Amino acid sequence: AIKLASTTFQKITASLAYYGYFECKQSMAYDRTWYKDLDGVHFEIWCRVTEKQMSFRDALAEVCKLNRFPLRQRRLEGALKRDYTMERLESEYHTCTAKVPPGTEKDKAKELIAKAVKNRV
Repeated sequence: AIKLASTTFQKITASLAYYGYFECKQSMAYDRTWYKDLDGVHFEIWCRVTEKQMSFRDALAEVCKLNRFPLRQRRLEGALKRDYTMERLESEYHTCTAKVPPGTEKDKAKELIAKAVKNRV
């Protein structure tokens, strides 16, 4: 990072490049943690909505009961209790599943949902 910074930005100090590098790493780690398992949550909901013809709320409740996504559990429970959180999660779900055409195989759907979540980062 220091070498790149010194060749691209001649007036940057080594310590500033060093801090910028670590700030970037922390930001990426935050994003990774924030979006970790999110594709799995949306995929599990998608499976229930498309295969079992469940409503989003019912699918979310079933996924929440599974407790497979501990990092997401509090948010899922919160969505079931508060309409505002439910609306945001449902909107996020629709955004992440928008490019999954009806009749898509599960493996392909999981891949498309993961790609959509990654693009949101």
